[in-house]
Amino acid sequence: VWLLDLARRAFTQLSPPGVYSFGPAWTPDSRRVLYSTETPVYDIAGAAIDGSGRDMLVASPIDKMVGAVAPDGGTLAY
Repeated sequence: VWLLDLARRAFTQLSPPGVYSFGPAWTPDSRRVLYSTETPVYDIAGAAIDGSGRDMLVASPIDKMVGAVAPDGGTLAY
């Protein structure tokens, strides 16, 4: 998952290199992007849009894919 800054014409890689990641969704505050990532099942991770940090949000033995984030940022549908 990559982010393109149109003003700077610069890409920032949000997902780990070499890992299959897909289905990005913005958080309501526009500071983070959530995405599904293969770990080897599909888990849900998030990353700050400035590339400063990634974290695993939902991990379990069953595949999960990002659906949507509630407007208040308190609920994730997957």
